[in-house]
Amino acid sequence: MLVVRYGIAGGTAAAIDVGFLYALTHYAGWYYLYAAAFAYTCSFFARFFLQKHFAFRAADTKTVAFEFGSYAVLSGWSVVASFGLLKLFVDGFGWWPVYSQVAVTLLIAVVSFFVSRFVIFKAKGAPNE
Repeated sequence: MLVVRYGIAGGTAAAIDVGFLYALTHYAGWYYLYAAAFAYTCSFFARFFLQKHFAFRAADTKTVAFEFGSYAVLSGWSVVASFGLLKLFVDGFGWWPVYSQVAVTLLIAVVSFFVSRFVIFKAKGAPNE
């Protein structure tokens, strides 16, 4: 059930990201890079909230500063790792960019799940189910 909640939370945040990007570029006429930065920021906060409260059910408010800071570091790492792996898969292995992006997304999601589960939102004395 935890993995399903994690997927739902991530999918919801991704929809927010793409939705904002589309709305801001298509309807508001924003330059796509500004729209992407704004959309990513919105989805970051949504992703943090959904992962903390919905996916991992980490209700402890005493650790929110640690969790938010750690999640921000994980998010930054994910962006850097995604671009690095994408470049490796496309330029190094000669994979098609779309397949490469799917592989990168799956790898980053798996690593992020375990870091979130066992480091950032770890339960105190009870499993996160």
